[in-house]
Amino acid sequence: MKHPSLFYLAVFLFLFVAVSKGQGPLSAADLDKQKTFKLIKDALVKPDLVYKLDLSGTDVKVFPPEILKFKNLQVLNISNTKLNILPMGLGALKKLQELYLGSNGVIAGLANLGDLVSLIQLDLSDNALDSIPAALFALKNLHGLSLQHNHLQTFPAGLTRLENLESLDLSMNRLKVFPADLSGLDNLKMLKLDQNSLDAVPPQIEKLKSLLSLSVIGNKLSQVSPGIASLAHLKMLQLDSNQLSELPAELGKLTELETLSITENKFSTFPAAICSLKNITTLWAGGNELDAVPDCITGLENLVLIDLHKNQLEGLPSGMGKMKKLNILLLNKNVFTPQVRDKIKDELKDVMVHL
Repeated sequence: MKHPSLFYLAVFLFLFVAVSKGQGPLSAADLDKQKTFKLIKDALVKPDLVYKLDLSGTDVKVFPPEILKFKNLQVLNISNTKLNILPMGLGALKKLQELYLGSNGVIAGLANLGDLVSLIQLDLSDNALDSIPAALFALKNLHGLSLQHNHLQTFPAGLTRLENLESLDLSMNRLKVFPADLSGLDNLKMLKLDQNSLDAVPPQIEKLKSLLSLSVIGNKLSQVSPGIASLAHLKMLQLDSNQLSELPAELGKLTELETLSITENKFSTFPAAICSLKNITTLWAGGNELDAVPDCITGLENLVLIDLHKNQLEGLPSGMGKMKKLNILLLNKNVFTPQVRDKIKDELKDVMVHL
């Protein structure tokens, strides 16, 4: 080679240009290392080095057009402002991974979000939404979607097209029924439906085979479908503040369940299915009408915390003192006699008991 130095210079320039232009969205670890800009004027000094921009809590009303100059922008927070319209041309932000637009009131132009091809996380909470633009269902890379605290009355059917969705929050809406078809959400791991008006956890819940956490707190549930047994990987189930008086026997098949919360319901009899949950570590069952706890609870050797406060308990199984991992036992607001209280304290000396 006659001019090796020119060759190496060419290679260097190629690599420099490639790096400066970027090779695509950063990994979560690399993104965490980047500076977060708070002011657009500061970000404009070196627009190609702007990866994260946080304008939350400001008085933004119209989407600042300067943002479209930040070609490497990957996290944008415009929540809790006065933003009322999104412009066309958002597709210029080809690397944007996270967009937070919560608590802005009514926002027009949401259909333009469909151009954000790299979007992974989208927050549209608290925006008075009564429907979702169909364009959002084209966001095939979306992993997390928050639609909580809106005015949705039905489950947006198009959500099932988001095949990579892992986390979905529909809490604090006006939902009355589950969608008839949940197929398509095969990768969903977390589903929150708190504070709606749902009256049942229906059979179609069995379609969510990858679900790890299900929360249906503060609804009008009177039944849970036996189909819940199909959620083989479920680790957390929260059913607090409903109208439940029983749980299906099939719930006992949830062998990976670690946390079960059924506080503030109408249980008068301890659900037998709970005694089959061999990996459960935390049981919240306060605020019911339980008058007894079965002996089988002592076989749940992984329990660390048991909440039985505000029930009608007169005693406890004698073997609870042998539960080696039990650390916290909440028993206040029951009907124990002084003698029973003393017995509990004596048998559970190594446990933090709240009487």
